[in-house]
Amino acid sequence: MSGTWKHPTRQLLSRQKRAWASGGPTAVLLVGALARSIGLIARGRVRLERSRVGEILAMQDGERMRIFRRLRIASPGSGEPGGEFRVRFTTKMPARINVLFSWLPIVLFMGLPGFVSKTWVVNDATGTFGGIYRWRTQEDALRYSRSAALRFMTRRSVPGSVSFGIYAPPSRSLETPWPPAAEGKA
Repeated sequence: MSGTWKHPTRQLLSRQKRAWASGGPTAVLLVGALARSIGLIARGRVRLERSRVGEILAMQDGERMRIFRRLRIASPGSGEPGGEFRVRFTTKMPARINVLFSWLPIVLFMGLPGFVSKTWVVNDATGTFGGIYRWRTQEDALRYSRSAALRFMTRRSVPGSVSFGIYAPPSRSLETPWPPAAEGKA
């Protein structure tokens, strides 16, 4: 028998990494993300952190955003994240519904290669939402900005309200830099 047998899940995750690196098929990325997320959950590596939830962040432009959820993948020896993707948008749905809805896509993005953590924020007065995603590398953050996830977010948002930025290295403070420095509009 020639070749080495690989478990189908390992084959899928290997295909997912190649698709992530090349901007390959969305279906491979999403199915791989779901499989990777299930593995992370089964191994107890997903952390919903309570620290800072409820804290109000004063952004550089004066907007006040409340942290309503934090998620981190526990990875021994992974070091500091190398890239950060920040996004701000206003959805077409009421803020309280969007807070609930935001649970649904978690298993898809947390299973993408290089994902480290996400902090969700909302401006309770305006209904503006934001996400602070940390990635292993700047390239991973850039790939996320070009992914189906941003296109999905844009489709469900008020037209013209989505702005994002990529930072490397990630900011030390959740408050800065914000808003994104006109690096992207979707």
